Amino acid sequence: MKRLIVVLGLGILTMINFSSCNSCNRTKEKKFAVKQSQLKEAKQQIKISIDRYEQDLFTIRKDSFLPDLLNVQKKYPFFLEGDLEDVRNQKQLWGYINDPMIKEVFQKTQKRFPNLNKLTGDLLDAMSYYKTYVPEATIPKVYTYVSGFDYELPVKYMDNMLIIALDMFIGPHVDYYDQLGIPKFVSFGYQPEFIVPMSFKEISYAYLPNPKTRVSLLDYMIFEGKKLYFTELMMPLMHDSLIIGYPFQKLDWAIQNEGNIWAYLIENNLLYSKDNKTIVKFINDAPFTSVFARESPGRIGHWVGWQIVRSYMHTNEVDLLEMMKNENFREILEKSRYKPKKNNI
Repeated sequence: MKRLIVVLGLGILTMINFSSCNSCNRTKEKKFAVKQSQLKEAKQQIKISIDRYEQDLFTIRKDSFLPDLLNVQKKYPFFLEGDLEDVRNQKQLWGYINDPMIKEVFQKTQKRFPNLNKLTGDLLDAMSYYKTYVPEATIPKVYTYVSGFDYELPVKYMDNMLIIALDMFIGPHVDYYDQLGIPKFVSFGYQPEFIVPMSFKEISYAYLPNPKTRVSLLDYMIFEGKKLYFTELMMPLMHDSLIIGYPFQKLDWAIQNEGNIWAYLIENNLLYSKDNKTIVKFINDAPFTSVFARESPGRIGHWVGWQIVRSYMHTNEVDLLEMMKNENFREILEKSRYKPKKNNI
């Protein structure tokens, strides 16, 4: 029997106010502003449609199971690969479709996403910027599915396909997330507003150097900063909190303490540290950064790396993709002239 590969998943807060305000919006880089005429031209070349694998799969009828399943396989060969004529594969799929928990999760996604009009529009807007900055880019095909809680990769980008696990964006107040042991500071990001920025962080990997080039803490910081900078250019009106995935108060702490964070890294000679524990402390997700106050955000190295890349792009006449491919992280730091002042907060 040919092995059946089904993308089923790896495992069976409070909403913040996302409305923008003048005091919260970052200062936009005028040198990277995209003209409306360019966006209009790009948008005319783009068509965004989202195929909902979960709807096609979970509406298969028992009395026509195999013919319906074969039709789904024809439409979504990358989700279903294998011999569907084999009774064992049919039983596996039928069992999945009728699993009580999975059925309930499917129903929750349908209630949360009765249609994907907003997501389609948001993707179209972002892809218009993407096509403007990267004219040779091919706009990916977009698919949604119920993953069975793939919390490690809720959005995948591969083979020019963007694959979104809707069950990972139902909202933070879902019992299943707690049952899986997912911390609140992580499930905070399981909101629809994070789908598009998360998608572009995944797309950004196509333009980044080999991850093996990351050795020191600085390397990791700037690598993550590049992903965030790439993402913000595609969504210039989106608030920084959505791009990086911080609650407002955590982002505000980082902004207010930027100089102090930088001073700590410099004074403790941490930038070029290759110690794994040090790198994990500043790069991995956490409720806060342990060397700072509990009000601090986790992944503070991502945020600092973002500020370094922003400063580098503001200071130098560099093409976006040229910056993305640059593997000399120390050069980026030096040419960024990034030196936030320490304060007494």
